[in-house]
Amino acid sequence: ATATAGQEKALSELEKLRREILRDVTTAEHNLTAARDSLAFYTPGLREKLKAALAAAAQGYSEGRTPLLLYLESQRTYFETQADYFDTLQKLFNNESNVLARARNFGLRLTNRQSALKNLLVRHAVG
Repeated sequence: ATATAGQEKALSELEKLRREILRDVTTAEHNLTAARDSLAFYTPGLREKLKAALAAAAQGYSEGRTPLLLYLESQRTYFETQADYFDTLQKLFNNESNVLARARNFGLRLTNRQSALKNLLVRHAVG
């Protein structure tokens, strides 16, 4: 009876741990998907348009065609968007790292995903 009670307790603890790990992995995957979806907003085209708008506002201001407040608003929009973009890249990196860490806890190796993430970060940081 004692061995059976001990076995049942061990099985119960194992099941609890399995549910916790499953919850952690599910949460990490959800956060990773959300970060990837957010990154899709910051297309190279959008970032180029913002850069062009900032350059046009700067030129317009230097030539006296654009008011100072409009030029400053263009700067604010550009730099806030850039900051949001890099924050999104950081979230993506953190969430990918969390997924990889959870996977390693299971003994899985996801080195290809890690390399893919590094390539993604380099491509977006340069672009």
